[in-house]
Amino acid sequence: MHIGSGYNYVVTIDSDFYFPESVAAWIDYNQNGIYDPAEFISLVSDGLGGTFTGSFTIPSGTLTGQTGMRILSSDDVFIVGTEPCENFEVGEAADFIVTIAVNNEVKTIGNSDFSMRAYPNPVNSSVTIQTFGIPGNNRNIILTDITGRTIKQVPVSSDQTVIDLSALDPGIYLIKYEDDVHAKVVKINKQ
Repeated sequence: MHIGSGYNYVVTIDSDFYFPESVAAWIDYNQNGIYDPAEFISLVSDGLGGTFTGSFTIPSGTLTGQTGMRILSSDDVFIVGTEPCENFEVGEAADFIVTIAVNNEVKTIGNSDFSMRAYPNPVNSSVTIQTFGIPGNNRNIILTDITGRTIKQVPVSSDQTVIDLSALDPGIYLIKYEDDVHAKVVKINKQ
């Protein structure tokens, strides 16, 4: 899936048709591990209860890389955007991994006066962190694992910093840039 692109999504449910079926989906665009109401995709029945369709566009500002997608179906509850963890008696929840990308696989985050990018992503050995705009003082890059444990902290002295990741196990890591004015985070995939 690519940022800014629109998609039509079809879900087929093998249903007994005894009750009205409700189906919904969420994509964790901001990769915070929580399916927010803004990430809700409404799926509409074809009238027979077995095929549901929905349309969505990957919003600008979406983080790139792998993220979660949840699909819920229920025979007894109408699913709304605020209930991605709905507790229902008859139905099913399925979680999937989807990949969000931009054309060059590099994600730039931030606003128009200051931003950061990390590339390549996914990374095998070294990652380059590049900042754009006017930085504040006391610049640092902090590398953490997905649980938030600090692995490495690197002082920043220019707009481009290279960090060797070759000793790290494959997995998802967070790169946080911070100074007295800015804080930016990007998720990277170490292969």
